[in-house]
Amino acid sequence: MRQQMVLDTIAAAATPPIPSAIAIIRISGAQAFSVLEKAFVPKGSMQARKLCLGAALAPDGAKIDEAMAVKMPCPHSYTGEDCAEIYTHGSPGVVAAVLDTLFAAGARQAEAGEFTRRAFLNGRMDLTQSEAVIDLIESRTRAAAENAAAQLSGVLGKKLAAIRGALLDMATQFSAMMDFPDEEVPELELEQAEEALGQTEQTLFQLYKSYARGAMLKNGVPIAICGRPNAGKSSLMNAIVGFDRSIVTDIPGTTRDIVEQTATLSGLAFVFSDTAGLRESEDVVERIGIERARQALDQAAAVLAVLDVSQPLTAQDESLLKELTGKHVFLVLNKSDLPQQMDISRLPDSDFKRFTVSAKTGEGVDALCRALVETFGQTQIPGESYLSNPRQKDAIRRALAAVRRAREAARMLTADVVCTDIEEACEALGEITGHSASQEIIDGIFSRFCVGK
Repeated sequence: MRQQMVLDTIAAAATPPIPSAIAIIRISGAQAFSVLEKAFVPKGSMQARKLCLGAALAPDGAKIDEAMAVKMPCPHSYTGEDCAEIYTHGSPGVVAAVLDTLFAAGARQAEAGEFTRRAFLNGRMDLTQSEAVIDLIESRTRAAAENAAAQLSGVLGKKLAAIRGALLDMATQFSAMMDFPDEEVPELELEQAEEALGQTEQTLFQLYKSYARGAMLKNGVPIAICGRPNAGKSSLMNAIVGFDRSIVTDIPGTTRDIVEQTATLSGLAFVFSDTAGLRESEDVVERIGIERARQALDQAAAVLAVLDVSQPLTAQDESLLKELTGKHVFLVLNKSDLPQQMDISRLPDSDFKRFTVSAKTGEGVDALCRALVETFGQTQIPGESYLSNPRQKDAIRRALAAVRRAREAARMLTADVVCTDIEEACEALGEITGHSASQEIIDGIFSRFCVGK
């Protein structure tokens, strides 16, 4: 359970220890301002939340840099405590000297993620917002950053808190009805409870489904490139990502393992997997690669099935297309720069989208990329966010299962079971927001942070 705590004063660099234009040093705690005075001398008086020009000092009191600093009094600061920041030139030596001055004045080195942990402990943010901080730092694309920013604003946490609060109210009323049957406690009809639980079930189910989208925004959309040997799979991946990531030769079976590369298309990350050519093989190593290729097909959000149109349609091609039935497939008719030998009319009827390309010249590759973006790059709805990590997904799964059991118990007129299942759902939701998260969960979350955040 969160609570405001009296903690010592911490300091750390919030920027990497490399030469740069600017470095930021953070301070937080009850003695933040007095510690700041030992390391920074302002030119004039300092006012809260206004940058002030001055001098940064080394431990011996010598001026080491011209700097700026700002004071942010509690409770309206990042951590909810008195905070300060010093902005120096980005010299690792200057930063180290200023930190030494702060430590000599009574601050200690902040642990990884300790500033954000204090923000959580002091009620400045819930766990969904805390996790959004690290997701925002690690985001590789605009789409991932937008989803993390939505969570950081509290959208997800507020939604879950409202669901949990409504469930707790329902459980409390049921408990009162059972514990004090002779008292005048307003009755909650089981039919009303079943209806309310049904609405909650739908909301949780939509959140659960949002994980697929959130995971793709965060980690990239997994795309498997498959086809028979020498169809041009490696050349296609190289054309999409913009450099020679996969080895390309005329020797069939060159790619024997999964070759992965992330590419950003219109602000969305895609993880392309160049797989081994699918065929029967006596080569032990190639057979392992083919098995891994099939695993990649099962895990992919979509498949780029590559056919070589400069060769007649083969039994291997037909077998591959049959195997891909039911998957999200983009059929890539490759080597359009060569005389066409394939009878396209022989291709089996399917819902596969077709694209004629030349991986060698680049013709048609842009159209294929645009189609991928149009398929997976839906615009995020303002004010909404998606689950973004397995921890959240698992907790929602358990809460959803408990609500479904509670709804079934309401149908069976079993009030005590309804209460038990509702309480289990609330426990799972509380793990996401932090209301009932264990110390192990909290430690695990903040272990992902860097020092200074």
